Amino acid sequence: SELITIAITLGLAVILARTGFPPKVTDYLPSIAEQILGISVPESLSIQQILTRVSPDALWITLVIGISISYGKGVKALKGNWPINRIASFIGAVALLTFATSGSLGVYSHVLFSAHMIQHMVLALLIPLLFVFSRPLTLAKMTLKKDSEFIGLVNWYVSFYESRFWLLLTKPVTLVGLTSF
Repeated sequence: SELITIAITLGLAVILARTGFPPKVTDYLPSIAEQILGISVPESLSIQQILTRVSPDALWITLVIGISISYGKGVKALKGNWPINRIASFIGAVALLTFATSGSLGVYSHVLFSAHMIQHMVLALLIPLLFVFSRPLTLAKMTLKKDSEFIGLVNWYVSFYESRFWLLLTKPVTLVGLTSF
């Protein structure tokens, strides 16, 4: 029986010698917010975090680059005949779109309700207004050649915009009726 105990002890020693060390146990426990959201909660909000925190979103970055290149080509085609206030409005809209989706506002909107609502207001009210002031469709109409494949899209938009249906749809009485339901 003594030999059996020694054999079991040696066998156990060999097995323990060949296994790795147990993983280190960290003292980090996810917060309740991290458990509910399933993401790590960013550091507490500060001016430094607002200015430096980014989380690039590929969809929005690609969209911003695409419309910026298109608008830039249109402005270049006009050779300086495009008002600077429209260019500034476009740059402001693109910068706000990037900040609201990939900047600190986009990061904190998943965690803070106030940041989430500010993001909604910026995306729904401020950015469209700046895009309207930048007049991208007017720029497209002025720069596209008659034989261009895209002129059909611009003409389609203009004919829809000037249609009686659109005029009826945008009357205040119609809008109140549509939004009250």
